[in-house]
Amino acid sequence: MAGPTDTIPAKSRRSYRVNSWVESYDVSTKVTSIGSAPIICERSVYWTPPGTSVKVLGTDSVGFNL
Repeated sequence: MAGPTDTIPAKSRRSYRVNSWVESYDVSTKVTSIGSAPIICERSVYWTPPGTSVKVLGTDSVGFNL
């Protein structure tokens, strides 16, 4: 199943709330560039612990080329 696509200009960045498009933890993302232009991708996750109102927990991981 294909999801939304987007074009991001060179030397810029975008952030997406993946849960705006999916309702499952079974999600993958494919990022490509035109030609051989280098790209960097990061997966960041933040959440609010029960009983608090501030997002104080988080983690991230950098994507890599297969």
